[in-house]
This record gives sequence, C-alpha cells and structure tokens, in this order.
Amino acid sequence: MKSLTSSLKHFLVQKLRISNKEAIDLVIGGKVLVNGSKGALTQALQPEDTVELAGQVLKQADKLIYLAYHKPRGIESTLNPQIPDNLAEAINLDQHVFPVGRLDKESEGLMLLTNNGKIFDRIIHAESHQEKEYKVTVDKPLTPEAIAHLAAGVVIMGEKTRPALVQQLDATTFAITLTQ
Repeated sequence: MKSLTSSLKHFLVQKLRISNKEAIDLVIGGKVLVNGSKGALTQALQPEDTVELAGQVLKQADKLIYLAYHKPRGIESTLNPQIPDNLAEAINLDQHVFPVGRLDKESEGLMLLTNNGKIFDRIIHAESHQEKEYKVTVDKPLTPEAIAHLAAGVVIMGEKTRPALVQQLDATTFAITLTQ
C-alpha cells in the first residue's frame, strides 16, 4: 500500500525542488510551520496538516473523509489499479482514501475508508491491538471443533493470528472478534 505520510523534510524537497540541506536549514531555522507550530525534520505529514513557509501556504489541510462502504462480493480490498475489480474502481472518488482493513474478494461487508492517516495508523497497526469484529456465514453447519479451531487462531499468509473470541450465532453463522 502507498504510504500515507511523508516527512516534512521530504515534502519540502519535493514541493520546493530544493536540496536536503536546504530543507534541513529551513526546518531547523524555524521557518516552516506545520499547523501553526515549528516543524520537525522527521515529522510525518498527514492529509489534515497545513504547511507554511514565510507566510505562504505550501500544503493546505485536506478535509477529513470517512466513508462507510458495503463491499460486495467480487471486489478486491485494494486500491492497486493493476488488480481488476479494485476498491478505487468501485467507489470512484475524486479524493484519495485508504481502506481501514480488508475483506477477502469473495466476502461482503462494511468497510471503513478514510484519508485520516492518524486514525488509519491507530487502527491498522498490530501494536494497537485494535479489535475487529466480523459476523460470518458459512456454507456448512459449524461444529464445536471448527469453533475451537477458529478461536485458537488460524494461519493467514503464513502467519498465525492471535487467539480470537468466537461465538456461534446459529448453525452456519458465527461472530469472531480478532486483534491484529
């Protein structure tokens, strides 16, 4: 996935077409403000940040966007334009947002999309231990063994997930609460 943030120094180099040394001098000299405060060299810029140099706005804060999207089956939870049937095609927005989490292509359900990098980072990174709850319907009756297997953690892309809270709702439906 494309990075949500860049450092202030990198932003200045790209925006002003200046050298790293010139960008460092501007920031250390206190000439660059981020949201009205002196910027720091490695400060990560978020879409909602405003950057100013000598009273001139270099980057205007983006309006924060939060979308609840019901992803149908057949849509890939990616913004990669090289992958057919991707989220970018499906939602067709003129502003860039990122999916917070993912659902398998053949799954359907509610997804959150946002341009708010702080929220994205807080939810998506494993260190936050953010809980995510899913209601899952399967095509065969559930067994106690299947529920126990899911609760113990499953292997996804070669890595075993943390143990999960699993509650059977009916013969073919269960709720599962996962943490990254």
